[in-house]
Amino acid sequence: MEENGSQSADPPKRRHAAPGLVKKFSSLQVSHYPVLLFANTDTEEQPPSVVWKTRGIKLIAHTMKIYERLLDMRLREMVEISPDQFGFVPERSTIDAIFIARQLMEKYREKNKPCHLAFLDLEKAYDRLPRTVLWEVMRERGIPECMVRTVQVMYDGSTARVRTSHGMTSKFDITVGVHQGSALSPFLFIMTLDTVVKHLLEGPPSTLLYADDVALIADSRAELQLKIQKWQTALADAGFKLNLKKTEVMSSIGGGDAMLDENGTAFTQTEEFQYLGSVLSADGTVDAAVRGRIACAWLKWRESTGILCDRRCSRVLKGKIYRTVVRPAMMYGSECWPVTKAHERMLNTAEMRMLRWACGLTRRDKVRNEDIRALMQTAPIQQKLRAQRLRWFGHVIRRSPLHPTRKAMEMEVSGKRPRGAPKKRWKDTVSKDMRELGVTKDDAQDRDLWRRRTKTADPANARDKR
Repeated sequence: MEENGSQSADPPKRRHAAPGLVKKFSSLQVSHYPVLLFANTDTEEQPPSVVWKTRGIKLIAHTMKIYERLLDMRLREMVEISPDQFGFVPERSTIDAIFIARQLMEKYREKNKPCHLAFLDLEKAYDRLPRTVLWEVMRERGIPECMVRTVQVMYDGSTARVRTSHGMTSKFDITVGVHQGSALSPFLFIMTLDTVVKHLLEGPPSTLLYADDVALIADSRAELQLKIQKWQTALADAGFKLNLKKTEVMSSIGGGDAMLDENGTAFTQTEEFQYLGSVLSADGTVDAAVRGRIACAWLKWRESTGILCDRRCSRVLKGKIYRTVVRPAMMYGSECWPVTKAHERMLNTAEMRMLRWACGLTRRDKVRNEDIRALMQTAPIQQKLRAQRLRWFGHVIRRSPLHPTRKAMEMEVSGKRPRGAPKKRWKDTVSKDMRELGVTKDDAQDRDLWRRRTKTADPANARDKR
């Protein structure tokens, strides 16, 4: 192995090195690192004009990655992460947190009650984590001392170099933070954060965590202000710092006094916030979310124009590229949307423009949308939206009644509805979808049956059918 982390043997050839790896991993269990296994360095790309955006990446050998994943599995068996945390935890994802936030805002709007949210962002969270705090947390969570020492050895003597226009700098010590690019770092971080703020965790939907992204929800401004100050104090005591530029607050009623941190600095108040890739609006609608996903889809489209606009590529291949790269970007988070006909028209218009462009056609050619979709083997996006909503509904309804997403879907907010026709709700959209397909809520308990009844496949050509 070279000093910069490169290795002479390809990963497929490492299966022949299994006996040697067993001996090395055994030595790691007694807190001793073979020198060659950990002869890596941290490097950074040339720093941009804004220095605080710089991130160092740890170059880790393949054998070291294998051991880190084994250690990660062992630690997860010993430590239970709170239900507030949705990042880097099995069977939890960004969609869970987005769904809970949207359901809460929707139910508060339905009963005409104010909903106040704060989105906290930790400044360089991975790089600021004090290692002394990490060791204390591991011991507090009951992790054996031999495993604590094993992780400590991984961080002993950590050095970094910076690549500049004049070459590589000399090495300097890194004594704080977890390794960027390490398979073990995400769990070490969420375990530490989960421990240092455990006295503030109220459980979903009042508190939502995704790694270092924190969402706090309260019924009043005063309550939210108090929550923010408590979190800021607890994080500061553990060595973390709030990123005031990225921390924002949002209220469904707008206006009101500004939210202040413990030093009297006002947080940014916004009407829209991009939470985990999906735009949340203060009024509880999904108009901004739909526009945002269409914009993201066009970005993916432009990145793929080298293939999608190449006349030498077949339309079948272009359709596969579109379905694999572009459409998922457009539909991200759509399982949580209570879409209207207007939203479906917006999405369908954007999709048809992309498909016609890929086919080298315009509306002047007077080719029907159905024919374009047949050429590109792409089902209507309205049907894919419905299938994705029902897939997610079945996923939630099969969970335990105590699961955060199930509780959010079934929770009731006290109060009375305002006058006039109620706004469209997510459960109204799902009920309509089930009526159209002739399925019931009970059918969702059978996963295979539900999948067969609700999935929408893209059309195939004659060759695919063979």
